[in-house]
Amino acid sequence: MRFTLESLAESLERTTDPAFAVDGEGNITAWNLAAETALGFSQRNALGKICFEFICGKDAFGNQVCQRECLVFRSLREGRPVRRFRMHVRADTGHYVEAECATLSVVGSTGEATIIHLLRMLPGTGHGPKTHPRRGDTRPLRRAMPTLTPREAEILGLLAAGKSTGEMVKDLGVSPATVRTHVENVLRKLEVHSRLEAVVVAARDNLV
Repeated sequence: MRFTLESLAESLERTTDPAFAVDGEGNITAWNLAAETALGFSQRNALGKICFEFICGKDAFGNQVCQRECLVFRSLREGRPVRRFRMHVRADTGHYVEAECATLSVVGSTGEATIIHLLRMLPGTGHGPKTHPRRGDTRPLRRAMPTLTPREAEILGLLAAGKSTGEMVKDLGVSPATVRTHVENVLRKLEVHSRLEAVVVAARDNLV
């Protein structure tokens, strides 16, 4: 399965969590509205910037986490999974806010990998006053976690790994029609409209 930069940006705009994408050279290629709200930087200011210089991620002790040789890209190149982690990221005011970061890798139409970072701003942090719900907030809570069958969960994992329909047919030993049916069921249960959206939601909700 291959994604275009345009479809990636469109899918990130559909998630309410702050999210941005980085290419193999470390350039920010997508920056959604929720990231603008949480950190204060506009999409125009963020796109094209070098990620480690722009985000300036640090740990709780002030040590630099983000650097030119991205640890996330290095782990993925070495075949090691990247688990959720916390870091302090720079807001447009110059101060740092704490966020939990989930990461996934997708393969673009050119065959190059793009890293997506999904942020969950931790209580008491964030740029705008609406970043976190407060007492009396009447906004609806996030929907309940979907219940996937074992096969659907397997399909979702293959989607997250960037597998095409043809590749899933070979891996699972089933027909293309069966794969498409399972994919459609996954999209319906996740309440999304594309495979890329499903991958983003899966990473956000820790489903893969």
